[in-house]
Amino acid sequence: MIISPHIWTITDKKQKIRVRFHLAKGENYMKWQVRHEKEVRYFEPENFTFRLTNCILKNKPSDAERIYSGENKRVCAWINCESIKIYDSSDHQAASHPVAEQIRYNPRVTPNWADSEGNNIDNQSFKLIVSDDRGLYIP
Repeated sequence: MIISPHIWTITDKKQKIRVRFHLAKGENYMKWQVRHEKEVRYFEPENFTFRLTNCILKNKPSDAERIYSGENKRVCAWINCESIKIYDSSDHQAASHPVAEQIRYNPRVTPNWADSEGNNIDNQSFKLIVSDDRGLYIP
């Protein structure tokens, strides 16, 4: 792990880095959660920008269907990635994604990861995903 004043980087060729939006009540509500091995860190979306490389969008369809049908939310989606670089949001060059497609996950709306046209993109791989506040984009 390399830490500098404006960046935190983790690389794991086995795609053991897991990123998700944390919605459980408490001090980390509505923060990005980054999990690698036994370490878990939380980041305020408005203060940090992520660049995730070699990613796979993961989903638990049975749990997502339950949420879609009105049951309580539970952890059912995340992004596995090989590398994550976390930048201070004031670093606008790191956050830039001039031509980007937004991807979304909200099992209350649709029980899968979706692209801007609403297509199911569960288990799809992407070379790069960039966060901007609470949004995720494919440049």
